[in-house]
Amino acid sequence: MKEVFRTLLTTLAGLLAVTGVSCAPAAEPSESAAPAEKTAKPVTEPGTFMNPISAESRPDPFIMYYDGYYYALATESGVRIRLHRSKKLANVFEDEYKDLIQTGDDIGGGKTLCINVWAPEIHFSAETNRWYIYSCANTDGFDFGSMRVFCLESASADPFGDYTYKGLLDGYLQAIDLTVFHDDESGETYACYSCFNTHGQVLKIGVMENPYTL
Repeated sequence: MKEVFRTLLTTLAGLLAVTGVSCAPAAEPSESAAPAEKTAKPVTEPGTFMNPISAESRPDPFIMYYDGYYYALATESGVRIRLHRSKKLANVFEDEYKDLIQTGDDIGGGKTLCINVWAPEIHFSAETNRWYIYSCANTDGFDFGSMRVFCLESASADPFGDYTYKGLLDGYLQAIDLTVFHDDESGETYACYSCFNTHGQVLKIGVMENPYTL
């Protein structure tokens, strides 16, 4: 039994020697030795999210990429449609822009564009080879019941070119926040929008007669 125990001790000592493990007590640190520096862990404090695209408030953003540029639209204080563009997404609201229509501009019929110019979007129509910017606004002072959807039409196939006011998509429809979708299979273009009826505020979808008529 003693021989077995002695053999185990010898084997254990050999293993400790091979692995470099020492059974000797650790030396006391020298008083002159500098204390080891502790790596500070990053502390995450509660805070607010900073929008990386725009430092300003821009509700209802719409961004598309076309021919090397990012194009962006948003609700701009409810008083204008401003088209932005940049070659970098991060700078899309900081580089070039142009104002296309704003409160006070003539929209025909003795009316001017009023307030609540909301949620503009830009879409291309292969039917006319033109760009259309859809939005909504009050068309009679501050009366929310006069909210109508309208569109601007580009003068060419250049999305950053000139635009003209094309008109209301439906002069009698009280609606906001319209978007469009073209179905290549059927050839139809659909408009989806928020409107108001006896059920309250609802979403509706309809087939467009052309890119500027609902």
